[in-house]
Amino acid sequence: MSRKLKLILHMILIFITVITLLGFTLLMLLKMTVLNSKYTIKILDKNDYYQVLYDNVKEEMSYYTLQSGFGDDIIDDTFTKDEIKDSVKKVIEDTYHGVKTEIDVTKFEERMNTKIDNFVLENNFKIINKDELYQFTTEMSKVYVKKLTMNGYFTKFGKYINKIIKLVDKIIMGVILLLLLCLGINVKVFKLKNFGVVLFTNSFLLMVLNVWIKKAIPINNIFIYNDLVSSILKNIISNILDYIVLVAVIYFALEITFIVVKTKKKK
Repeated sequence: MSRKLKLILHMILIFITVITLLGFTLLMLLKMTVLNSKYTIKILDKNDYYQVLYDNVKEEMSYYTLQSGFGDDIIDDTFTKDEIKDSVKKVIEDTYHGVKTEIDVTKFEERMNTKIDNFVLENNFKIINKDELYQFTTEMSKVYVKKLTMNGYFTKFGKYINKIIKLVDKIIMGVILLLLLCLGINVKVFKLKNFGVVLFTNSFLLMVLNVWIKKAIPINNIFIYNDLVSSILKNIISNILDYIVLVAVIYFALEITFIVVKTKKKK
């Protein structure tokens, strides 16, 4: 093999390795963040999502209580923050695993019906058809489910998220095999010559990507669905950007280490 041809092949190999490593890095960042149910739940915990959701559910239901003639206290103690938390976590886990999710409203409806019965007794109302009265419970259940699933967004999202996760897993496996192949050729043929360039280039590209995203996306002005969801989305994007910087620093440190080791071996 001529020296010129070997140099061209080496440059092509470095380019492929850079692109492969960059793709692997970005895919793993997605896998660890937005494509990870545990990460999503962690973000919700951090933002006290469940307390805000609890308050929103009560506020939404209060509109119906005013129209129905029941007092606001009719919805007191019919559900708890912990129950909402457990339900939302189940919805998220089901969504990410491609399982059709359902929220159990049995306890809620039982408590609501009991509250209605007590309201009727306390006010000495004569009820001809209790089923019609319990229709209020059915409407409240719909509100409860709607709020906990973000108007059904989780259900709609669930149709695609699991497929995306499986697709990303397959792509990651392919990228890992290609990366190992590139590294194997680099070690066997080129003795890891200029491998530091791969690490430095990836570090540089990740930093550029971080700056570009910050300029392209007005993170502080993001608004989706409501203030709480918008705040969570901002945190997710900020976290991903922090991870990008962290990996860029790690690659740069590895590059320095690689250069130092190579220099010592030459001596």
